[in-house]
Amino acid sequence: MKTTKTITLLCAVLLLSVAAQGQDKVMRVHSGGNVVYATNTSQVDSITFQDGTLKYPKEIPFEDYSLADASCQWANLAYDNTIVVINTNEELNQYITCTGSEYSAIDFSKHTLLLANGKAPSSVVNVNCNSLKQISEQSYKMGIDIAIGFATVISKWQIPIVVNKLNEGCAIELIVTLK
Repeated sequence: MKTTKTITLLCAVLLLSVAAQGQDKVMRVHSGGNVVYATNTSQVDSITFQDGTLKYPKEIPFEDYSLADASCQWANLAYDNTIVVINTNEELNQYITCTGSEYSAIDFSKHTLLLANGKAPSSVVNVNCNSLKQISEQSYKMGIDIAIGFATVISKWQIPIVVNKLNEGCAIELIVTLK
């Protein structure tokens, strides 16, 4: 049975809507320089300021990134349903090989490249990033839809997106849906 309760944190003036299911974990919530703690963080649905503005979760805008117009390809990926967080040109060069033309530049002073990659149990027809949500200050969820075909071969896939600069050490959970 899922119960929902609201906790008012006076020192940070936050409202936490928590769905309590008996697991105690600790989360730090930063607000106005204060650090406060809440329990059952795996069950936090949203964090809202007392004035009603939604803090988390929030949709993060992103742009697709492609190597299609360059004679380059992705390299050195584990294809183990993970996300590579790239914050510099030096890091990007570790994951790209080119035989000719250059790839599109990314301003890493303002942006981060997220390179999701993995394997599908059938042929891959299309890969699409459907959402990127910030769940807390350092936690994100990235949703990927993969349209699979009828060929029974294990297929590798990757999808790169560019977002505004992310903080160092953030955690990004990858959620893959096969269609």
